[in-house]
Amino acid sequence: MVALSVIALIPTLALLGRLGLLTDPMVWASFVLVLGFLTVGLVTTVRRVGNPIGWLLLWQGVAAGFSLFAAAYGMYDLQVAAEPLPGGSLLLWMSTWIWLAALAVSPVIHVLFPDGRLLSRRWAGVIWLALASMVLAMAAIAVAAWPLGDRRCWRGRRGDRSWIRRRLLPWWGWPGSGWPRPAP
Repeated sequence: MVALSVIALIPTLALLGRLGLLTDPMVWASFVLVLGFLTVGLVTTVRRVGNPIGWLLLWQGVAAGFSLFAAAYGMYDLQVAAEPLPGGSLLLWMSTWIWLAALAVSPVIHVLFPDGRLLSRRWAGVIWLALASMVLAMAAIAVAAWPLGDRRCWRGRRGDRSWIRRRLLPWWGWPGSGWPRPAP
């Protein structure tokens, strides 16, 4: 799993290079986070097999890496590719909300730290509350970013794709991030 995640970062680097985003500090910060989660998760999992913190850190690395790849693939499909790539629009849409899957386990890690066990049964409610709030946030973002409710993001035809620019790219264009903003 870790090897596949690290290998998947290679095409992500290539796609981001074609998009001209390799000089963006946010991109490098994302790569450092992904590699950090994967490395610490792998070391923790190997040394303490029964400790769930290592597995949760691995999950964070895999989910953050997939989010980064999905965003790069979707933006490459939209802005650079001559022909539409399979699932490009769908992956761009998924990248708007799937990153929360990596963030969702952070409170769980904090509650389970350092030995992988809860201090008492009462702390289980904190875990459930954190996970439920992240699921609701993911659902809200996914619905808000859904591309016009039709099936165009499932097809591979180029056609008029301005709806993608209007609905999906604003999610990636937050101020100061360096990610491209859609033209008005």
